[in-house]
Amino acid sequence: MEGNAKSLCSLKVRICDALKWLADGFHKRHNPSMKPYALLKPQMRYEAQGDSLIVQLRKHPILYRDYLAPSTLDKLNSTLQRPDISDDFRAQIQG
Repeated sequence: MEGNAKSLCSLKVRICDALKWLADGFHKRHNPSMKPYALLKPQMRYEAQGDSLIVQLRKHPILYRDYLAPSTLDKLNSTLQRPDISDDFRAQIQG
């Protein structure tokens, strides 16, 4: 390995950072071409065995919305019913 990626740990960090930057292109910079990276990021897991880095993909990403308190879900759902919210805000709530 060359440069800063001299260990599996640092290689994993560099891959995670690159994928996060790409996913943030969709979430924070609203670039629709980055959506595949945003969908891929929660599915990827890494495991080191010996001198190998193994990338594992989950079939279905974990959905964190299911773990919100019922009162929070009720507030989000009631907000979706309001006609005065913007389409961007509505899309953020719907995930």
